[in-house]
Amino acid sequence: MALRGLKFQERQNSRKLNGAGFSRPLILEVAMERGQRHTPETKKKLSESAKRRKVIPPSRKGCRTSEDTKKKLSLANIGEKHWMWKGGISKIDKRCRRMSEYIQWRSLVFERDNWTCQTCRIRGVYVTAHHIIGFSKIIRENDISDVLAARKCKELWNIDNGVTLCEDCHSLTDNYKGRGVRKEI
Repeated sequence: MALRGLKFQERQNSRKLNGAGFSRPLILEVAMERGQRHTPETKKKLSESAKRRKVIPPSRKGCRTSEDTKKKLSLANIGEKHWMWKGGISKIDKRCRRMSEYIQWRSLVFERDNWTCQTCRIRGVYVTAHHIIGFSKIIRENDISDVLAARKCKELWNIDNGVTLCEDCHSLTDNYKGRGVRKEI
């Protein structure tokens, strides 16, 4: 009697009726029929899909990564190797704001103004260093296209062009977040 195509309970009953009992081969047969095994081709596709989704395989879960491996992984995704690389199109003003000269300029403006908002004279709140003549405007007027030209431009790092403001007062300025730049264009 062929057992394929019958429900699990019906197979069990037919074996009992035939006197076969529950032997080891029955358990293996039932396990094979309940789920299908993946073909090598399907296993390969699942593996590639998991790699694209960066899924950690169960065998690697909880494993610590060495500092050397972390460094190698980091270097593998820098610059042109990174999936979001668009040919080095970062805006010059963003690159300038990451420079040590800019960080030093901000610190000097804060120290000169004693970390106090120069409009409302409040102290102890988050303050920002505001460019009186806009940062982007200076870059445009001096035709700065790279970081080296920005380093040489004295107007960008002039402390007298900066003022310490709290967030509320800063949002009221006419060149807040490029507001003045949009009006000029």
